[in-house]
Amino acid sequence: MKKIINAAVIFLESAIFFLLFTLERLSGKKAGVNHHVLARKLQWSEKYFTTENINIIFPCIIAVLAGVIFVQAAVYIKKKKTPYMSFLRANNAILVLSALASALSLKSGAVMELNTSVYIAAASIMIFAVHSCMILFLTLTEK
Repeated sequence: MKKIINAAVIFLESAIFFLLFTLERLSGKKAGVNHHVLARKLQWSEKYFTTENINIIFPCIIAVLAGVIFVQAAVYIKKKKTPYMSFLRANNAILVLSALASALSLKSGAVMELNTSVYIAAASIMIFAVHSCMILFLTLTEK
């Protein structure tokens, strides 16, 4: 069951990455796609990704990351040996990378110049949240 959940989450993350790449490529070729993407970028930048909201999102990302690692450490100390430890380390690496992608997509000028920058920011935050929940589920349901 855990392998199925992990495979489904990784497939979802890969699909999102592929779709964002395709959307960025199409926004440079198709005028309708470009218009839609730029309109959403303007709308989301004014509504969700303001400076105040970004200053709230960063501490939340750090707190969730620290919380997930703390729960894993507590479970590991309690049980001493975890059969899924290498599996969880790989998932932790993905979690840290998605947190870094969230940070870079919100603060980096190079990423913000892309047409799909708000989509990248929203997707990286969503991937971070889903992966955090999956790691907590796998850690807490382990026998």
